[in-house]
Amino acid sequence: MSKATYKRLAILCLLIIAFGAIPETFRIMTSNAPDIAPQRTYLTIMAFVMTFGIVYLAVYFWRKGNK
Repeated sequence: MSKATYKRLAILCLLIIAFGAIPETFRIMTSNAPDIAPQRTYLTIMAFVMTFGIVYLAVYFWRKGNK
């Protein structure tokens, strides 16, 4: 793939984080819904793992696009 493609993938990952991962993590941490509250610990861990996984991919794609 070209360098521009890797940079586009990095930007896409950052957009997913900004408009999906961070708001969802905030919703999990502040919700009092009966289906979320008992599982808050596991959902929070999963949300952070997914967020940091996407951040890792963004950094990886950005570095690959700069080489």
